[in-house]
Amino acid sequence: MDGLSIRMFAGLTPERMYRWWLSELIGCLPDSIRLWLLGNQERLLITRDNGTWLCWRVTNQESILLGRSDSGNIFADIKSHKKSFKRRPLPVYFGIDASLILSCDFQIPGSAVRWIKRIAVNELDRLTPWTVDEVWFDVKVTESNASHDASVPRDAQLVAAPIKSLSDHVKQLNESGLILDGVDVVCMKQDQLVASEYNLLDPLLRRKRRPLRALINLALFLAVLVSLAVDISLTQHRLELHRDLLSKQATSLTEAAQATADLSSNLNTAVKAAKFLVARKNTEPKVIDLLKQITLLIDDDTWLYRLDYESGIVRIHGESSQASRLVPHLDQAQTIKDVRFISPVVRNPRSGGERFSLEFTMEGDPDVSALAIRTDR
Repeated sequence: MDGLSIRMFAGLTPERMYRWWLSELIGCLPDSIRLWLLGNQERLLITRDNGTWLCWRVTNQESILLGRSDSGNIFADIKSHKKSFKRRPLPVYFGIDASLILSCDFQIPGSAVRWIKRIAVNELDRLTPWTVDEVWFDVKVTESNASHDASVPRDAQLVAAPIKSLSDHVKQLNESGLILDGVDVVCMKQDQLVASEYNLLDPLLRRKRRPLRALINLALFLAVLVSLAVDISLTQHRLELHRDLLSKQATSLTEAAQATADLSSNLNTAVKAAKFLVARKNTEPKVIDLLKQITLLIDDDTWLYRLDYESGIVRIHGESSQASRLVPHLDQAQTIKDVRFISPVVRNPRSGGERFSLEFTMEGDPDVSALAIRTDR
């Protein structure tokens, strides 16, 4: 492993790490070893159909009907069928038809997923017609590829069934010597029994199991984590050595790059100075033509002390004996549009003239970005 290992395992939550353990690491092992570690996921499922007991072998891939009975002999048959299963101890479930349960979809905050059971208990009165003492239920997050961002709401599904509809069957199975591991929701699809992997049975009524396999699995999981930690530590040490070497090389390259940047900056400064002189030379005649055109339009008793031009907008500042006459005079030109005063007209007490500031749009924009000309008379 190299630096890629650090990126792969950085920020993993325990939930994502366990999913990686099941899908990536365990999935690469031979079938016999994988089944020994995780179990072959087979279980014995008992259902009730119109007074008939049905016994099924259910795995991840298929469901097989082992037998049926209308009498109590089904329990003896079940015990004989249990001997044909490879898994020890064998999980025994009772299946209730999906049409007999109540299913509700709701949303919870992403940060509250770990307390989804507690939230379901508080929401039972609102989502179902029963209280927590009248119902067996299970709840889980239904999004298979949901985001692990705590700020993103998560979709959840609650399945519930009244205890009265299940307790008699569960009690009858318990009295026959079959201690159940759970109550699942099942349905028939194309002659196959499909289990939903819910468990409605009260945890206090489930069969207690010895945790040997879980301890072995946990020990192997911790061994993998220790191995990954050692590998990442060694990788970090190698990365530090490479970083020191690269740091020295980067220092020399930085000095060379700085020298190149200084030379480029000096060259750009010289180019800008040359372009400025060329632009100044090319634009001066056009501005002179603009000033000439305005001079021909205004009266002789009007003089300008400032002309500004920027992106097609011309502003003129000056003094006239009657400033209001400038607007119609300038409007006569076809290249001048939208003539308007941009400030109040003020009378000069010394000369008696009216100081004004006008703005208008000039069509046929001179090829300059911005300029200002000031003339004094």
